[in-house]
Amino acid sequence: MFFKQPQILWFLLALAIPIIVHLFQLRRFKPEFFTNVRFLKNLLSQTRKSSQLKKYLLLATRLALILAIVMLFAQPFLKAKDSQFAQNELVFVVDNSLSMQAKGEAGELFKRTLEDILTQVPEDVTFSLYTNDEALHDLSTKTSQREIQDLPYSSQPFSLDKIFLRLSGHNKQNAKDVIVFTDNKNLKWPKLNTDNSNLKFFSKILKSQDNQNCSIDSVYMTKVSDNFYDLTIKLSKFGDFNQKLPVSLYNNNKLIAKSLVDLNKVKEINFTIQKEQFNGYVAIDDKSLAFDNKYFFSIKNFQKSKVLSIGNSANQAFLNRIYNPSEFDFITTENINIEAQTLEQSSFIVLNELQQLPPQMIENVKNYIENGGSLVFIPSLNAAVDSYNKLFEPFGLRYAVYETGELKITKIAQQHPLFKGVFEKQISNFQYPSVTGHYAINSSFPTIFHLENGAPFLSAIPTKSGQIYVFSTPLSRKNSSFIETPLIVPTFYNMAKMNNNSDLTALILGDMQSFIVEAKNEINQVLTVKNETETFIPLQQILSNKVKLNFIDHPTKAGNFEIISNNKIVQPISFNYNRSESNVTVASSNLPDDVTAIDSIAELLDNFNSDRTTSDLWRWFLLLAILLILAEILIQKYVK
Repeated sequence: MFFKQPQILWFLLALAIPIIVHLFQLRRFKPEFFTNVRFLKNLLSQTRKSSQLKKYLLLATRLALILAIVMLFAQPFLKAKDSQFAQNELVFVVDNSLSMQAKGEAGELFKRTLEDILTQVPEDVTFSLYTNDEALHDLSTKTSQREIQDLPYSSQPFSLDKIFLRLSGHNKQNAKDVIVFTDNKNLKWPKLNTDNSNLKFFSKILKSQDNQNCSIDSVYMTKVSDNFYDLTIKLSKFGDFNQKLPVSLYNNNKLIAKSLVDLNKVKEINFTIQKEQFNGYVAIDDKSLAFDNKYFFSIKNFQKSKVLSIGNSANQAFLNRIYNPSEFDFITTENINIEAQTLEQSSFIVLNELQQLPPQMIENVKNYIENGGSLVFIPSLNAAVDSYNKLFEPFGLRYAVYETGELKITKIAQQHPLFKGVFEKQISNFQYPSVTGHYAINSSFPTIFHLENGAPFLSAIPTKSGQIYVFSTPLSRKNSSFIETPLIVPTFYNMAKMNNNSDLTALILGDMQSFIVEAKNEINQVLTVKNETETFIPLQQILSNKVKLNFIDHPTKAGNFEIISNNKIVQPISFNYNRSESNVTVASSNLPDDVTAIDSIAELLDNFNSDRTTSDLWRWFLLLAILLILAEILIQKYVK
């Protein structure tokens, strides 16, 4: 037992007062004479016994009364076992990623969690609430109901690292009870170290009733002809999904094609559309997660890619076959002193087996790259390597000595964006092309093709807005058999298309990617991106006759948009949600050792109340004092 006013206990010395009054009879008795005392002996014996009982009852009652009054004012209480956490700040962390659209027993997991908070937290309790993109403080269920109910889903995967960093920085001096609600899909818990922290962690793993889902992974072009585009739609299924799935293609919200797919047999479906501007989406009818049922994409009015190849005309034959006139304006030249303006007008450049790079050409190519251009570099057998390095060293790559010896190309980075949609499955054995020798390349950048000794055959250097592709050996037939393999076509075709926005555009929200707009007439104009529900101005940088757009916080929702300049449409652009949340079968029920699993908010708060709230006892002593006063009155009245 503990006391809020322990100094009052000195008044317990007052217990001596009734003892003195009762044990020492200070009252003087006056003798009274009677005429007849014959019956007094018996009466005296009976009176003495009842008087003694009354005296001791009154003594005990008064001692207990003084004790009760002193204890009442000393305010005794029983300390709770977790009283050190009694002032903890209450914090809810709610997963609002797109996978929380899944249906639980009482509706969507995210919306149901918000309702539980509103119904199970008492009105007089204040709390904070964190989601992927919101941090709300000093909330109560009475005054913040609408604010909580209107919280949206986030297009970003749930990240506890970022959220814990934010909440630990708010009111650092306050201890906190952090309650996390998540479906635990693809979730990485950070190291909590709660032994040395003022944060206590609890969590409830939310489970969906339906463990099957279908999604549209991607849409890409497989063929461009004179009048048509061939599109391929890649689909995925998770869990036991045995029904046929309708797939619909829309352009400007108008249905233009539809098909029925059995995902147990095929994972891709093809559509052919007119070769014209397109701003639409593919949709499936799936009753599970909703966010991945649409895939938005756009195609602007067709423009041929301008490819410029500089090098000996004898080495250009294979490029002529790849860059066909229906899709490319392909220009070849042997002039190494080509003007900078000609470079800037090209969407892709091939530097093909040049023995020497003149200083002026090096400067022009550097400026071309800085302004968002992309190129592929094929070295010459008898090269002035120093001139190569003057071009590439500023970008982090260096050519070294030429090493002779026949080697095979044995490893392909099939997941590289250059080969998107090229390989239907992982290839482990094929007829390997070979080289008779190669330049050693010093670089830390991704290697697309490896030689069998681990050296790079083709490397990719990402720049601010484009790509530099660098081969380690000449591609002429006497040096390499690479141009005789089927790999040559998708490699060079996709190199030229990667940085050209005339093809299909479908960006991913939150990837912070850049987008190049051919905008000769819009250089001095601010570009705006808009659709029916959202309008914003992205970060933009002028690059010669192009504008580079960067999308960070906007848009917030997937959909088809238009890039606007001076009230005119420059081109369409589309955004989609990341598909990393589509797999409904990867949830885990495991929690870190520092996190306590809970069943409900109400139960947890009840436990907090019982384990952390001190028990005040003064009310009981007040009641006892009142009962003792009543007891003395009754003793005085009825005990003779």
